[in-house]
Amino acid sequence: MPPRCASTLLAISLLTAGLAATEPAPPVPGFWPHERGDLTPDPAMVWGQLSSGLHYAVRSNPEPRGRISLCLLVAAGSRYEQDDQRGYAHFVEHMAFQGTRRFPAGTLVQTLQRHGMAFGAEVSAFTNLTSTYYLLHLAGHDLANLDEGLRVLRDFADGVELNPDEIRREGGVILSEKRARESGAERSARARLGVVYGHTPLPRRHPIGETAVIAHADREGLLRFYETWYRPERMVVIAVGDAPSEILVSRIKAHFADLSARRPAAPEPDWGDGRPAPGVHASLYTERESGGGVALEIACVQPSTLPPTLASQRVAIARAAAGDILNLRLQAEIKKDPASFGAAGAGWDETYGRFTEASIQIQSRACNWRRALGTVEQELRRALQHGFYPSEVALSASTGLAACRFAAERAPTRQSPELVQALLADLLAGRVTQAPAAILAQAEPILASLTPEECLAALRSLWPDDHRLVFVSGNLELADPAKEIAEIYELTARFPLATTDEEAPGAFAYTRFGPTGTVAEHKHIPDLDVHLIRFANGVRLNLKKTDYEAGTVVLRVRFGRGLSAEPANQPGLGVITGACFMASALGRYDSETLGRLLRGSTVSLNFTVEDDAFAFTGGAKTADLDRLIQLITAYLTDPGWRPEGWTHALGGLGTYYATVGSDAAAVVQAVAPKIISNRDPRYGLPRFDDLNRCNFQEMRDWLAPQLKEGPMEIGVVGDFDVDAVTALAAETFGTLPPRPSRATLPCRAVNLPRETIAVEEAIRSRTPKAAIWIGWLVPGADNVVVSRRASLLADILCDRIRVKIREELGATYDATAEEWGSQADPRFSYIFVQLTAPPAQARQLAALVRKISIQLANTGVTEDEFERARQPIIAGLAQRLRHNGYWLYYILDSAQEHPDRLDWPRTRNRDYETMTREEISILARQCLGADRVFSCVVTPKPG
Repeated sequence: MPPRCASTLLAISLLTAGLAATEPAPPVPGFWPHERGDLTPDPAMVWGQLSSGLHYAVRSNPEPRGRISLCLLVAAGSRYEQDDQRGYAHFVEHMAFQGTRRFPAGTLVQTLQRHGMAFGAEVSAFTNLTSTYYLLHLAGHDLANLDEGLRVLRDFADGVELNPDEIRREGGVILSEKRARESGAERSARARLGVVYGHTPLPRRHPIGETAVIAHADREGLLRFYETWYRPERMVVIAVGDAPSEILVSRIKAHFADLSARRPAAPEPDWGDGRPAPGVHASLYTERESGGGVALEIACVQPSTLPPTLASQRVAIARAAAGDILNLRLQAEIKKDPASFGAAGAGWDETYGRFTEASIQIQSRACNWRRALGTVEQELRRALQHGFYPSEVALSASTGLAACRFAAERAPTRQSPELVQALLADLLAGRVTQAPAAILAQAEPILASLTPEECLAALRSLWPDDHRLVFVSGNLELADPAKEIAEIYELTARFPLATTDEEAPGAFAYTRFGPTGTVAEHKHIPDLDVHLIRFANGVRLNLKKTDYEAGTVVLRVRFGRGLSAEPANQPGLGVITGACFMASALGRYDSETLGRLLRGSTVSLNFTVEDDAFAFTGGAKTADLDRLIQLITAYLTDPGWRPEGWTHALGGLGTYYATVGSDAAAVVQAVAPKIISNRDPRYGLPRFDDLNRCNFQEMRDWLAPQLKEGPMEIGVVGDFDVDAVTALAAETFGTLPPRPSRATLPCRAVNLPRETIAVEEAIRSRTPKAAIWIGWLVPGADNVVVSRRASLLADILCDRIRVKIREELGATYDATAEEWGSQADPRFSYIFVQLTAPPAQARQLAALVRKISIQLANTGVTEDEFERARQPIIAGLAQRLRHNGYWLYYILDSAQEHPDRLDWPRTRNRDYETMTREEISILARQCLGADRVFSCVVTPKPG
């Protein structure tokens, strides 16, 4: 459990939903969180219980249309294992897909695919410390689909076969998953859990389990765990979707009414106290593969939680506001020395339904660990001693209120999968699931009257004086770590503190940019309801008003040439530009001040350097769209060009590169695109030495002309008024200097390789994980018809690899296959496979992937494979058309540059419905059977 940095934006939206913290319990009064307090549950939900003890929660919800999401939650995770069962909860979850009463081994996934559900996307399962849950997002909402989904969940509840042969095979898959997840970050997280929760059994109950236990698991042991903990009173069935609630309830009753326990109930395990002995407890976890830096944290854990009451909400909001203010103060400290410090944050959480955890943490270079520890200690102590200013509390409250209002506005169009995940999160934490409007009504008066005194009292309740946990992890070695860290902590704790100065944020200055622009051309495409607008200065604006997400707008501003214009003698300039540009903030505001000015709004904004353009991508509620567009225009017209942004970005990239260099999967992702692009510097990750050779002035010289006069096209999608957004764009983007058409810019084509390229690399890593990447060029993929078929072919290839290498051999867990295409050179497209593997088997498995691809090329695609890959796509076509992201990324952000894209939503349904198996087989022969195969195998070596 990494520390959570609470902001009011996050904390208010979660915590005001009701703040209980008890594990789902047997069927006694008070099972549902809302039965244990005075908070009103969401009236749209139907809550119930069968005579067997099983609980259900259902809701009728229209989005996405024609679909239903189902979930089976079992209150039995790794915490319920005995010492000789470590990993069994997760093992049982895996076995649920390897043979049940109605679905013999090897048939469940295929059956669901034929019903239009993709494995991983619409069919998934998860195990954590407290629970296991299974998710199905049905492709239809008719009774046949609903009954089929509930039959699957019923089989998970009491019909898992646990065949010994399947257990042996699946054990290999789980060990592969364990290996795939292994990394320096994962080891550090486990070490942290051992320190922060060392007085509980939790560190010894990691869900993935112990290798020896997994390797020797047998049917008798797994069956004992399964039948002991998979009991009706420990289960909840959730159904949310486009069907009447009464139908959902009746079908749940029909499928689960006769579910019964098969073994006597076992007692709840002891969770331990959680509170360490009084005093300062310091520890170090040395992890050389942490990227060269260290993370320093002060934490406090208490065995108590807030009940789900209105009175507790006020305390929770005050705690969240205190953490939010601490975060802002930490950002100010980081800004003073961006070369030494990385990310920092403070917050609190209620964990595992049993404990309240507070933490404050910072990242730094290893050589600066003492100063970093002093920084977080002093900022925490300053807040505990001197409290907060009224202006800080008001700023934090405004941010929380904006988040609550935004949630209430978009509530009518929430998607069923989102609602299921939210309900799951509430149940696992013991929170009351409330309607967003009710949350807003409760939070608004609290936030309006929140005082500095309340925030200080709330902070002090999280940080009692009698104990502190100080944890340092990363690339640091000390002779006597506990003593040295404790001495530094106690030394800095004796330093006198100065109070901070109160700062008022002021008003946002970037609202006027010059004479309002004029519209030179405005076309409306009736069948798509898309508006294509060109201003007199050449800026192009594409609009689509939708009702898919109430009160929400997303946009992309693409300009200039991106990596296509990166100087050939300056590889890496694009990478560091993407990292540092927004960190330099604006001419009138540094990043800290700008962050304060944007508090209270719902604006989010990112800047990326893509292969054919620079791009701002953002979103906001409709009422904040003006601020978002003003902010982007400010970056275009008055960027900050602060060297500290460059310094901070380079420091962060240095840590990232050091981490990447010790992870085989990350190295493969960095190297493979270079191989298949014939070492084109735009693709893959440049060397860090190349980044170091770039400088701040070179970045400015490269980007500034593109900001000022690069061709620009803007896509805006969401819940807005077309005339109002057009007028807003005229007052901002329309005021910019003239922009040429992108068609006038030369295309920098990829010099595609003519021969097979195979690369093998060995990296220094103590993680026993190899990574494999194999790719094939796709001819003609600049045609969307070919691209669609290439994507389907990748799905079929991935399915064959899943069956052979994962299910039969148990040699990998995370095999994926995808089709990817360049925007800068549409001819450059490829299918690739990536997987992790045992180092000793890496070459063998790479050869096996190649063998599977050749077989697919030679024998073609079977009708069953074709339909199992195609049906989930067809089932999701209508849903995809009702998604703002589809229209923004695929259609509107370059609809005038590429008018053929306007045909994509018109042709996609018919294209997929008339697609044939023979077409995919022909493409398989052209791609997978080609002589040009590109591969990269990365293995660890000691050292």
